[in-house]
Amino acid sequence: MTTAKPPAPRKPAPLDYTRPIWKRQDGETEAAYASFKAYRDMERRRVRDAPNGNSYSARWSWKERVEAWDKHMAENEANALVRYRIAMGDRHRALGRKALEKAEMWLDSLTEDRISRMSANGIVQMMDVAARIEREAAGAGADSAKVQIEVSSNLAEMTASATTSRIEQLVAEVERRKREQGLIDVGPAEVEVIDAEQ
Repeated sequence: MTTAKPPAPRKPAPLDYTRPIWKRQDGETEAAYASFKAYRDMERRRVRDAPNGNSYSARWSWKERVEAWDKHMAENEANALVRYRIAMGDRHRALGRKALEKAEMWLDSLTEDRISRMSANGIVQMMDVAARIEREAAGAGADSAKVQIEVSSNLAEMTASATTSRIEQLVAEVERRKREQGLIDVGPAEVEVIDAEQ
């Protein structure tokens, strides 16, 4: 009694590498290609879940083709992300320019009277923002020197010229302390304002 031999497995069809291999191959039937696409697009790929997957997968090199597909999709996503980040940077720079223009207009509109009515906190905040912008522009960032300066809370009661004079004194004090600490070449100082009356 002779037993029948199981049919020899079919050799994989040659893939056409002159174009993306996830596309339909020469000789691949419509049904085989539809099954491949169903497998390719599965969230959790299992050959047995695709129509005739066990029959088609080896014949049409599904593993190699989905790897090429996944690589292609990852490259597309990376390129889209780069384009998005470039566009985002452009938008942020444009918004920053607009905001700076508005801030500059506001600063230019300050009169002696308006400055004299500003609160101490308002002046200190304006100084802080200006110092941070200057530090960032100079590339000093977080590595800049830290210097503490005491500011009396009667700053709000000063006239505009007295406020300007006091700010100039504070800047001179920062420079003096930087020289004392040997930090004069480090970059703009980070000014931490302390209310002496607290």
